[in-house]
Formats: sequence, C-alpha cells, structure tokens
Amino acid sequence: MGDKRAVDVLIVGSGGAGLRAAIEAAGAGCATAVISKGKVNRSGASLLAGANISADVECDGNSLYKMGFPGADRDDSKDAWFREIVDQGMFLNDQRLVETYVEDAADRVRELIDWGLRVNGLESGRGISVSSRRLLDVLMRKAVERGVECVSDLQAVDLLVKDGRACGVLGVDVFTGEYVEYRARAIILATGGWHSLYPLTSGGTDLTGDGQGMAFRAGADLINMEMVTFCPNTVLSPGIHRGSIAPYILGGMGYGHLLNRKGEEFLQRYFDPGIADLALHTEWNKLMLSFAEAKEIEKEGTPVGGLYFSMKHCPNEVFEEILETIPGLRESYLPMIERLASGYSIEIAPAAEYFEGGIRVNERYETAVAGLYAAGECAGGLFGANRVSAATTQMLVQGCRAAGCASEYAMETGPEEVDRDQVSELKAALDLPFERQRAVFTGAPDPASPAAIRKRVGELADRYMSVIRTGEGIEHVESEVGRIRNVLRSDVALSNRSRAYNPEWLEYLALRNLVDVLDASSKSAGIRTESRGAHFREDHQYTDNDEWVKCIVTTKGEAGSAETRFEPVVAGRVQPPPGRADYWENILGLARKYI
Repeated sequence: MGDKRAVDVLIVGSGGAGLRAAIEAAGAGCATAVISKGKVNRSGASLLAGANISADVECDGNSLYKMGFPGADRDDSKDAWFREIVDQGMFLNDQRLVETYVEDAADRVRELIDWGLRVNGLESGRGISVSSRRLLDVLMRKAVERGVECVSDLQAVDLLVKDGRACGVLGVDVFTGEYVEYRARAIILATGGWHSLYPLTSGGTDLTGDGQGMAFRAGADLINMEMVTFCPNTVLSPGIHRGSIAPYILGGMGYGHLLNRKGEEFLQRYFDPGIADLALHTEWNKLMLSFAEAKEIEKEGTPVGGLYFSMKHCPNEVFEEILETIPGLRESYLPMIERLASGYSIEIAPAAEYFEGGIRVNERYETAVAGLYAAGECAGGLFGANRVSAATTQMLVQGCRAAGCASEYAMETGPEEVDRDQVSELKAALDLPFERQRAVFTGAPDPASPAAIRKRVGELADRYMSVIRTGEGIEHVESEVGRIRNVLRSDVALSNRSRAYNPEWLEYLALRNLVDVLDASSKSAGIRTESRGAHFREDHQYTDNDEWVKCIVTTKGEAGSAETRFEPVVAGRVQPPPGRADYWENILGLARKYI
C-alpha cells in the first residue's frame, strides 16, 4: 500500500521559505517538489504574517531609500543592523546566520518587486509593508513558472535516513490515508514553528513542529528550544477573532486601554510611567507587556483567563482614521472594530507567536544529518534569545540560501535507495493505533485518545512553559512528558478505524512532533538557570554573560527522549559585555538604547 515518487530536491512546507527554496532549486536545474499538509501557499505561518520585509543598506547608503522609499533611514548601515540584531538577541545569535540575513535582505526585496509584488508602503525606516497573500501568490507563480511540483494535503510523517544520510520522506495523504513515499537527493525542511502546542497562538493551528520533530527523530540537533516569543494583546474572545493580533497593532499605534476584570488600568503596577512607555513603544514591548499581562491575569484576570482591551474613550473619528490607515483591518476585522467603537471591549492575553529555537543549522543551512537542510522559522540560531527583525526576511533569505546549497549537494550526490526495513517499521508503528482497543489514560478520567492527550500537552505548555517560568513548573512538565510519551507509544487507540480522512489519526501524527518539541523545550528551559531575552525564569531573574552566553543543544537519546548539551555560541565581531545584571535593568537598558 502506498505511492512512490522521486525528485532531486524535496521541500517540506509551502510558506515563504518553502516556496522561495523551490524557486531557487528549480532554477538550479533540480527536479523539485514542495509538499504541504494543507493547501500549497495557503497554509502555515506565512499566510498570517503582517507582513513586513526588512532590508537595510548598502555600503554607501540605505537600500530601501535607493529603491524609492524616501522615508527609509538614510543613516542606517548593514553593520548597525547586524549589531542591533546580535545585541538585542542577547548574544545567543549564530553570527554567521545574521551576516547572511543582513547581506541578502535587499536582494530578496528587489527580486520580489521585479516579480510583481506590490508594496503598500514603508513599515518603518527598515522595512516595507506588503500583503502576505500577495507575497505568497508572487512566489507561487514563480515556482510554477519554473516547473516545481506542488503537492497539497500530504502530511510528512518521518524522514527516511540510510547510512547517516537523509534520502526521503514518508508521508500520508490527508484524505485517503494512504502512505506516500518520496525519495530525494536533498531535503529542505521549511515547516515553521510549533505554535499549536499552546492553546492560544497568533499562528495557525497547522503549525505543529513537524520539521523539528522529524529532524529530532532522524538524529539532527535542535538549538535553544527554550526561546519562545509571546505576543501580548492577542484576542482571546470573541472566538471568531481568537488569535488575532489586531489589538496589539492598535495598541502599538497608541490606541486603546488595557484593563483587568475590574476595569482598572494595571501597567503602572509593574512599571513606572516612563518604563510603561518603553513597554508600549519599543522593540521590547512584546516581552514587557506579556510579562505584565501574565502577572495581572494571575491576580485579576477575566473568567476566561484574559484581560480587556478597550477603546470606549475614543471618538468615532478615531475609528474612521484607523480604518483608513490600516486597510487590512477593514477587510478582516471590521466586526471587531465595530464592537470596540460601540463601547464593548475585546478579551486579550499573551499568545505564542515566534520560536527563536529550532533545528540547528550551519552557514550553509545544513543540519547534522547529511542531505538535510532547514530554513525559515523551523531553523534556530538566527535571532538568539529575542527576534527584533522580520521573520518574513528570514524565510526569504534562508529559503534561497538553503536551496542553493541543497541543489549543489543534490547535483554532486547520486540517488540513494531508502531502507525498506525502516519504511516497514515506521508504517507498522504508525498503524498501531488502528489495531488497539481504546485504553485508559492513566491518572485522568479521559481515555488515551489523541484529543485527550493534545489537551493535556496544551495545558502543560500554557501553565508552565509560557511567559513566566519556574524550575518547579518545568520539572513537572519534564515528568509529565515522559508519561505522555509512554502513552503515545503504547496506549493510543482510535475510535474511527477508517484511514480515509481520519482527524483522530492526523492528531496522533501531530502529537508525535508536539511531544518531542515540548520535551526539548522544557529540558532546555530547565537547564538554563538564568533569564535571557524571551526566556524568563521567575526563580532566576538575572542575565549572566559570564556563565550563560552559550547554546543549549538538544538531541534524541536512546530511549527517544530529549538529551541536552552545551555548545559555544558561533560568535563574530560583536562580543557580549562581561558580568551578571538584573534581568529587568538589562532589558530596560536595551529598550532605551534602541528607542
């Protein structure tokens, strides 16, 4: 049972990184395929991006300014941008990746404009604003022009590895349940983050850490998996807008009040007025606001676990101005704006937004497994401990770079037959839930169903691996993950025995990845006994550059669980200052530095 196919370069994931990689690989003469568990170019994180694309300067002046954007910062430089990314990434960045990011950004912007992308305007002195849908459409059109095979509704399940080399992917057709086997000379993972581990996320529910989980099980390294950025002011209720960051955008423009369940403003409980302004209007607003909101939710949160975002004080003219300034709000969120204009509030909370950690790659975007590459948000190391520049730029730069290197490898390397024993063993393990009787989830009243396990995994992430972390909470996650891993391996049974579009089975396949990333993330968070960037330990509220400017690398142990080790940061021309500093004093110093 199953379908077998072969290409030179196989790309898993069809967002911006995957499509840009496909364009490059096909342009290099490689037979190229893109597979996506959703619709190609209409699934993943890229579709939900703002989207802004950062580009900086050439040696004698600003690149965006030269392209005809007069509001761009003429005094900017690639070196200044580089230093800012590393400084605000708190020196955990792989500076080789930062170099390629700032070096290639302008070229990626120019080619998109040449390919027909319409620019809405200047996002800031260092970025342009575009429609994410138009961006993906431009990339898709170019990929099709170059003969890329695009396959929707194919869930990649595991990498096929023979003699230490990635040589294929085993997938499942979402609708038929049939196995599909791809053989490839080189594979690029471009699957985004693991947003849906968390109950509230600003990303798509299809972002389940597939690339990270498959790479982990295949023997690749993961890096700094403790680093997760949360976006404040994300809609919790009404449910139709759940996950929208529209209130965050409005708050960043200076509109709206944040209120607790009693209708009280609360930011000054955590920051004095000057610092509160920094929390609202600097690059550190996500971290600082998320912290204040998380603390206030514990004390005076709404019944559903959020806070209120209100614009009751604003006259109607303000709403008219907002809709004119941000046309996308009228297109996608007019009912929300009308609710706010009528005097009602929106319930908000911090939501998982971006994952600085991910698959460890070198400057050629190679992983520890030969023939396996990673690009975009699923690749870790670029932004260190805090993302302060555009992920959209990351996906374009890294997709292009990874594909260039993967294409060279594919052209120089002969095809490798997959290990038939590995394929048989994988299929047998994946079929087990169809064969078991429904089992009991030990210690809980719910059965060992994928839905029950998914709920428990989300609860652990939300309670213990969110904005504020403690050693005790992280240890609890680690012990629970071990138990859940055993249940997944031995007890899961499906109530629906049909293979054709079986949501229970698809949930089980996603859980294999989510449990792996939660395991790696909690182990990394537990071992980093300091607070740095997006990682805040309430029991270690300091940043220690003498002890902790080092990366935490996670690999699969013999029993399948995560094991950690330390590796030095790949440094360069920017070096950290020595010493230990109070976490908040350090954050405020950086915020003031880059106002």
